[in-house]
Amino acid sequence: MQWGRSYRVNETSVAAERLDDEIVVVNFTSGRYYSLRGTGAEVWRLLEAGQTPESIAEAYGASS
Repeated sequence: MQWGRSYRVNETSVAAERLDDEIVVVNFTSGRYYSLRGTGAEVWRLLEAGQTPESIAEAYGASS
């Protein structure tokens, strides 16, 4: 992984919907869905907001 890059959702293959404190992510290609809560939901929101993996890791105290 290259630090400093931000990522975005491939909206033709994946959809996400916030339901209260949960984010449900559906992958249309595989047919799988995921339920994100707590830290997982917050990381998803930060990635959607354009944060880099490095900045998210730093916010949670991880070192690179």
